[in-house]
Amino acid sequence: MAVSRRRGDATARLQHVDSLAAASACPELLGAVRDPSIHVARAALRRLADLGCHDEARVLAESLLEIDIGLVRDCARVLARLERRPGAEAALVGLKSASAHRRQAAAMALEELAWPPARTTLELLVDDPAAAVRRAVVAALGVLPAAPRTNALVLGRLADRDPSVRAVAVGALARLSPNPSAALQTAVADPDPRVRRALASVTPRLSHDLVGGLLSDSDPDVRVETLWRLVDSSRVELVRKVEGCSRDDSWQVRRAACRALGAAHSEPSTLALVDRLLDPHATVREAALRALREIHGVRAARVVAERLTDGNAALRAALLYAVARIDERAAAGAIRAYALADDPAAGVRIAVCQVSDPVRSATILGKLAADRDAGVRNAALHALSPKAGRDG
Repeated sequence: MAVSRRRGDATARLQHVDSLAAASACPELLGAVRDPSIHVARAALRRLADLGCHDEARVLAESLLEIDIGLVRDCARVLARLERRPGAEAALVGLKSASAHRRQAAAMALEELAWPPARTTLELLVDDPAAAVRRAVVAALGVLPAAPRTNALVLGRLADRDPSVRAVAVGALARLSPNPSAALQTAVADPDPRVRRALASVTPRLSHDLVGGLLSDSDPDVRVETLWRLVDSSRVELVRKVEGCSRDDSWQVRRAACRALGAAHSEPSTLALVDRLLDPHATVREAALRALREIHGVRAARVVAERLTDGNAALRAALLYAVARIDERAAAGAIRAYALADDPAAGVRIAVCQVSDPVRSATILGKLAADRDAGVRNAALHALSPKAGRDG
């Protein structure tokens, strides 16, 4: 009888597979690996990783190149856990297949299995006519120990006609090459942004000059990827370039730049981050505030408050909101210290109303409830209303 593909049936099968917890269920789990739902098949493989042994590894190895291509990596990971050799031997046979699909699946499996005896056969396929095969072969070579011939062959793939192969070669060389910056110098000018994004993803392995070039890339996704990598591996030498990115046209770039400045604990970047508290995008403002906290710690509220003398009314309001986010008591002190309740800008006085505690700041709010500006009066009355409600 044909297996039903209805969603409800797949959900029931998934729940059943997840419930299997005994080694005696392995034959049923092996059958479920061929389920028409990839989610059910993946769940079966996860259970086999915990429950299987040599016999299951042998059966999985026989299926390795026959299952859906989307399951090959999952299956290989299970084989790596149970017993590597059967899967590796099956994959080696698959590399010699006339079918590009099987060669691709075999190379994908070998990337997960990291099987050094496959090196020679993999090296023969770096110029396979199928781009998907070349891509999988380069990735599989990239997880093996570095060797001069392997490195040279992978380096040659930086000139591959297919950008997806070039992108994989970037990642492989970042791991294999003793001097990744020299090996990957040409990739920074690759015409395809996918390749340059792959280069950005290995930022921690690259020289300052190469990373600086990526921060100036024409593609915002490349700049974003580079900046997020700098969050995890700060470069004091690149702080000025990162500050420039905090003024980028792309809000994603500005947000990542703020996070990178915070991770670098760059005190000289305080002014650049303060400016971002007025950013039109809320996530950028949040990232700037987080960075200021990372840089200044318990001093953050005071550092931000010191900018409240700025002549830009919109910035003064933004700064007051930021101080309140950091420390409500610091905001109350700043309101008094800088006489913000008497600020000539209605927007600042509204901010005073919105950050003031209705109990501790009742006098200030009472005064603003009679303000000449209707917006300020409404904000003050709204702030006072919870107190009025409690009193009433």
